[in-house]
Amino acid sequence: MTKVTLFSQIISKLDKSIFKRLVFEKQTDKYQKGFNSCTHLVSMLFCQFAKSQAVRGGLRQWTSFGNRQLDYDGNLPLYVNITDGKTADNKGVSDLPLIKGSVIVADRFYSDFNLLNIWDSNGVFFVVRHKENLQYRTVKEMDLPANRHQHILKDEIIELKNTKYPKQLRRVTVWNEEKQFVVEIITNQMTWTANTVSELYKSR
Repeated sequence: MTKVTLFSQIISKLDKSIFKRLVFEKQTDKYQKGFNSCTHLVSMLFCQFAKSQAVRGGLRQWTSFGNRQLDYDGNLPLYVNITDGKTADNKGVSDLPLIKGSVIVADRFYSDFNLLNIWDSNGVFFVVRHKENLQYRTVKEMDLPANRHQHILKDEIIELKNTKYPKQLRRVTVWNEEKQFVVEIITNQMTWTANTVSELYKSR
């Protein structure tokens, strides 16, 4: 039986079509960079119902999902870490409770490869966008199937240079048609298709 939380039931009552129309009319997502109007609304509602006293301090929406940590019904994280505005994202995430087999999906990761190594050592997968100046060497470039999704530009195995992450990583390069730029993703998951990696990042 699917477990449905009270908060999920509340969110399900929102008329998504009306909300999308308002967002379009008011152009509230025009300059957003990963924290859109819908996420903002859900975050504020969550803080309100949780009687948070530090909403203005900043909400870190780091989420992990796998077998147990994502509420699929409401598409909401089961854990939210609220910190003050001075706490960096990669510091706030250190308290995130993780289950082996979980997946961390993040945008604009802060090159904390020591943290990535800790996650990997604990059986946690990650799918994160890397910085343009990432230093690496290509170990193997994977053949892209002829029937692949055309936004997948490259799929390769790499080794990082001068970092605290000693293992090989997978690097998937994706074309973002909507925003017309290339997205470069690294992951420690070696068996998923490149499109699965791309879709996980997209759904973050």
